[in-house]
Amino acid sequence: MKVGGQSTTSMIGIHGHHLDPGVQVTYVATDRNRQVIPQVSYTGPDGKTTVFNSTDAKATPEELARGEHRVMDCVDCHNRPTHTFQLPAEALDQAMTEQSISPDLPYIKKEALLALKSNYPDRDTARQRIAETLTSFYQKNYPQIATSEGEKLEGSIRSVQSIYLRNVFPAMDVTWGTYVNDLGHTDWPGCFRCHDGSHVSADGKTIPNDCDTCHELLVVDEQNPKILKDLGMK
Repeated sequence: MKVGGQSTTSMIGIHGHHLDPGVQVTYVATDRNRQVIPQVSYTGPDGKTTVFNSTDAKATPEELARGEHRVMDCVDCHNRPTHTFQLPAEALDQAMTEQSISPDLPYIKKEALLALKSNYPDRDTARQRIAETLTSFYQKNYPQIATSEGEKLEGSIRSVQSIYLRNVFPAMDVTWGTYVNDLGHTDWPGCFRCHDGSHVSADGKTIPNDCDTCHELLVVDEQNPKILKDLGMK
């Protein structure tokens, strides 16, 4: 990632381009969560302002006037600096990589995902039903594994319960995806709220959305690239 920031002579990279004290980026959001951004303005060091209007998220002059007009700062991307909520598939992948959920259990991700995405009235009920659902699945379909790998199964169930309890709070109407994370563009639009290729200025300039704007591409189409060996991935 070309994170950038302050160099010895200038501001560079992602942080530099957005937060250079010599420039100002402002935008208009038309929704409460700042996910729909129909207009972005960039004022450069020369004082010239370029306005980029989205050809996808079109807004009338009245809608733009009613929208939230905001000077971009850190929390427009780093909007989850403390409690970062995960989505269930991502959380399961991480837990399986860390071995807190055993990948040796057949269909564990599929069944855990179904259990996590079910609706529960409260957290205690969720904890109980997740355990019952997963235990029942293995006892019915893989009784030998339920017996021989009982410790792995119990540990995996506790981890699935923990994933739910970290992310879902029914009493507060907080469920999967309630609070977005705008850092990146994997699970939510994030960067692509503005860098989507559809924000165009009157003179035809476009806010860039090329990958190499922010990423240093180590491998593209090469077969058996050396970098994979250097990283221990080959």
